[in-house]
Order: sequence, then C-alpha cells, then structure tokens
Amino acid sequence: MAKMITVHEYPFSMVEHFWFNVLMKSMNSQYERISRNTAKSDYLRLHEIGKEKLKKNLKNVERVCLTSDTWTSNQTIGYMCLAVHFIDLDWKLQKRIISFYELEPPHTGIVISDAISECLLEWGIQDKVSTITLDNATTNDVVARSLKSNFESRGKLHYKGHIFHIRCCAHILNLMVQDGLKEIDAIIHNIRETVKYLKKSPSRLFKFGEVARQLNVCTKKGLRIDVPTRWNSTYEMLDCAFNFRTVFDQYAIRDANYKWLPTSEDWENTKKVAEFLEIFYDVTHLFSGCLYPTTNRFLPEVWKVKEVLNIHSKSSDLFLRSVATVMGEKFDKYWKDCSMLMAIAAVLDPRYKMVLINFCFPLIYPDFQHIEKIVQLKQVMVDVFETYASCFSESSISVATSSRKPKSRGRSKFTEFKRKK
Repeated sequence: MAKMITVHEYPFSMVEHFWFNVLMKSMNSQYERISRNTAKSDYLRLHEIGKEKLKKNLKNVERVCLTSDTWTSNQTIGYMCLAVHFIDLDWKLQKRIISFYELEPPHTGIVISDAISECLLEWGIQDKVSTITLDNATTNDVVARSLKSNFESRGKLHYKGHIFHIRCCAHILNLMVQDGLKEIDAIIHNIRETVKYLKKSPSRLFKFGEVARQLNVCTKKGLRIDVPTRWNSTYEMLDCAFNFRTVFDQYAIRDANYKWLPTSEDWENTKKVAEFLEIFYDVTHLFSGCLYPTTNRFLPEVWKVKEVLNIHSKSSDLFLRSVATVMGEKFDKYWKDCSMLMAIAAVLDPRYKMVLINFCFPLIYPDFQHIEKIVQLKQVMVDVFETYASCFSESSISVATSSRKPKSRGRSKFTEFKRKK
C-alpha cells in the first residue's frame, strides 16, 4: 500500500476512505483498517529503506555525475532538485533524485553550492563527482566555481577540472530559439490568445469544430496551448494552429467577440518559422533523452544547427534572415566555449573519432579558432585517459590506434568529408 501511494501520488487519507476499506475487506477478510498516520509512517519507512539501498549501491561506484535545477513556484517558494547519474555494476545507466527540498532565500550561488555540498556529504559521494550539469545562468556559474574550488582544495577534482562544469545543451538551445521567437511575438500572442479563447468555452470549441468539419479540415490534431518558457511547446502550438488557418478565418465571421485573428501575412510567417524550427525541434528531443546515452550525438546535431542558421542568415527572405541572424549571434555566444565532454563523447564514438572534430570545428568556430580548440581537446583527452589509466594496477598499458577509416554511409556533407580523408 505504501508503494502504491508513492508511485501514484495518492493522499495518505485514501486509506480511511469507506469504499477503499470495503474493497480491501472483500479481498481479504482479515484486513484491518489503518489510519493516515500509519500510512505516512509506512511511506517514510519505505523511503528510508530505499535510501539505504541506494547508498550501498553508490559505495560501489567510482564516479557519479550530477544534474541540478532550481526554480520558484507560483507561491514564490524556491525549490532545488539534485539528481545523480551513474553506471551500475551491470553497466546500466542509472538516474536517481537524491535531493528535492525547499531552498531558503536568498537563492545565491553560494547558498545553492552549500546545499549541494551538504547533500553530497549525506550520501557519501562528495569525493566521486566528475561533472555537474546546470542551466546557463550567472548564478549557476557561481555554483560551479564554488564547488570546483571546494573539490580542488581537497584534491578530489577529477580530470583536472576540464569537464567539471557542463552547461545544459537543451537549455542553451531553448534560450537561443526563444530569442528568435521574439521576432514573431505579436503572432504568437494572437495564436495563444485564440487557443485560450476557444478552450475556455465548450460551446466555442464545438462551433469551431463544426466550421472545421464544413471545410473538411481534419480535427484529429486539435489545438494546443503552449508553455511560454518551453519553446518546443510553442512550436507545437504554431504547427497545430497553422493546420486550422482557414477555420480561424471562417470562425471570426461567426463570432463577433473573437479579436485575435492572425492576418494572411502572419500565417505566412508562421509557416516559415515552423519549417525553420523543425530541425531545432528534433535536436531538442535528442538532447532531452535520459534513458540512454546521447552525448556522443550532440556535436553532430550542433553543427547541423549552425549550418541551418548560416543558410537562412543569407536568405533572400528578409523575415527569415532577421530571425536566423538573431539566433546565429546567440549560437556564437553560447557555444564559443564548446563543451569538452560533448567533443570527447563524439571522438569516442567509433563512427566519428577525430574525423568529426576536424569537420565540425571549422564550421562552428570562426577564423582559425578551431585549431586552438582541437589542440585543447587533444590535451584534455590525454588528461582524462591518464586519470583512468592511473586507476589500474597494470604496469604497462598499451593503446592501439587504428588507421582504418570508418565505413561511410549516407550522402551527408560529413560523409563526403570522411571520404576525402
């Protein structure tokens, strides 16, 4: 019962509900009714058992990675969530939330850093942290510097700190696209208010559906409302709304109170933006995967984004060019310091190796910055290798390098680049 309450987030009071007890009694005549306080005690005991079990598992883990996020609720209460990621003894990727609690104000970088440090001490993994992934915010930069200094002073900063602070790629992509969407703020506002207006009234929604059926427009896709802070939901809202553009026109004739009808030019720009953002939508889905390793695929997707921005920034369409230019500037800002972990993961993928680096870096970094970045990457990989090598007791470790080129597949620009090598 405690597990059921935990998994399905039922209230403790459900164990006192009359018909719940009738059901339990019918299945087991010896069942005795329990109180909400007993259910709460069982729940907390179950939590402690799971916590001790996880602590034992973490003792057998050499390295862990952290992800943390902080936010403020509608009640202006600050919360912090800390998750640990590790590979277990069966070589399976694991993720566990080890901290979720209210964060006392002020929410400064030092306060957050101290909270994370206390949590690590509680779980006994304060010496095993290899990386921490945070949102791209100034406060989080302070958090990373504070934790890095703490680990370094104790001699527990792994890989010489080269890959300690990881900026969340999904968050960076979200910030970049949000800047681009500001170019169509008025259009997004009209469509958002339109969807809200229709969904607030069943009669309006029914009338809208009737108009759609008269125009033979499929209603299976439906209307969606977005979450303004998540650009991919805004993309889905625009994509769905564009499917009903003719329906909106006819509905406006039938409803005098409806006043957010987009113009034909607005719909045209919406179509352009939706097609333009499709590649970003696919990349966001890849970045957001959490049940399987994805980092090795980040770099190929990043350069695809850069390529799309370069193409549209030279477009003859002034509207698309303005959107791509704004996003391109943000791309250069956010990815000027490419995550070394992203590049290392790509190199360790046998399909890519250093060939992908030699192909991508000149496209991502302007002028001759890519040469410096490649040299830096090679040095970091040597440092990371030496850290792992020192963990083994063998007197000599040989490294075999293959001169055989990876098998070419497809007809992408990267494939053509590999063939030339």
